[in-house]
Amino acid sequence: MQSKVWVVDAMLMLSLLVYLALATVASLFPFPNGLPPVALMAIMYGISVALVYLLAYLVDIYHPRLKKPLIHMLCVRGVRWIAFITGAGSLGCAIYSFLVLGHPLSGLPLFALIPFGIVSLLNAFRIDIQLTRLEESPLPDRIKPSLPPLPSAPNAVDPPMPEPAVTPEGTGPNLPGTTPEPPVCQPPIKDPDDGDVIVKRLTWTYDGKEYSITLAIPRESFLRCNAQQRVSQPSEWVREYVVGGFSIELRAVVFELLKARIGYRTYREVEFVLEFVRNVIRYEADPDGEYPRYPLESLVDGIGDCEDYSILSASLLKGMDYDVALLILPGHAALGIAGSDDLPGSYVTYGGVRYYYCEMTATGWSIGKIPPEYEGASIDVYPVPGLPPKIVAPEE
Repeated sequence: MQSKVWVVDAMLMLSLLVYLALATVASLFPFPNGLPPVALMAIMYGISVALVYLLAYLVDIYHPRLKKPLIHMLCVRGVRWIAFITGAGSLGCAIYSFLVLGHPLSGLPLFALIPFGIVSLLNAFRIDIQLTRLEESPLPDRIKPSLPPLPSAPNAVDPPMPEPAVTPEGTGPNLPGTTPEPPVCQPPIKDPDDGDVIVKRLTWTYDGKEYSITLAIPRESFLRCNAQQRVSQPSEWVREYVVGGFSIELRAVVFELLKARIGYRTYREVEFVLEFVRNVIRYEADPDGEYPRYPLESLVDGIGDCEDYSILSASLLKGMDYDVALLILPGHAALGIAGSDDLPGSYVTYGGVRYYYCEMTATGWSIGKIPPEYEGASIDVYPVPGLPPKIVAPEE
């Protein structure tokens, strides 16, 4: 998948913008005597890089909230052939003027075309410069949370799960040729002692072992989510549903999952959560257009489609301090989990982070395994920011 997605590196883009501004000002003045234009070009680009590092330092120290919007503004997504054409076209114009017209470019065209072409070709060959000062957190060297480490080898990665079963005429949702196992999910029942509580027993299987947790969900919390106006734009789902839907009830689910997964390293811990979500939700397409659910709604209703699976899993894994993202494909949605460079599988790079594809609507899909019908599809990446911190309130 990485061969289909091109992300212009923020460092190269920002330094190019600063350089073009300096070149525009420099073109208004005559070149210094005895200084070749190429040398002046290199000096100005060096100054531009220094200014970019200074800007990144100031943003990191004094205005860290600007890091995420700045990265999103600078990272331009596309495909590699655009970078090749841009770079080759820019450098081709410079070569044409020298070989065909008989004279090299001078002034602003020279100062603009050559660096623009070089930067484009660097991106086309995926030669990037990491501007770590603008990263929200250190790049993960593993699928690894910042929780206290488990008593296991720090750099070990468990082998992926077996490939999902395939049948000639499978009926799996969104996945031709797959047959998902039916989830074991009890319908919501009212607590006999308290009509304001929904008791939900969730059962799932992972690695041949059955697990179950019981949740007591205030009916008021569920109805409050259910009454909210739906947001249909995928670009708003992270803010509204993944982050906005992370409630105290979901924290309880995270706590139960962390207790149950003791002994797992990060790879199996993530798989454990993914299989939980795949089992406790039964796939059901929205009858009247997109109807994204809050995580609490998905747990209580026990149904959902691709975006509901992805939203719930993103909320749970973010609550466990993983770096996750929603991956939006044409007519489909999936989960992205940040992983190490040596982790096998399909991924998309965004902001310097590799988000490995996780198919959520059928059981058995390992991390990084993408269904054949979505290989090469365009992917919009929406990383999940940090969850809002808890604050202490007085007892009522």
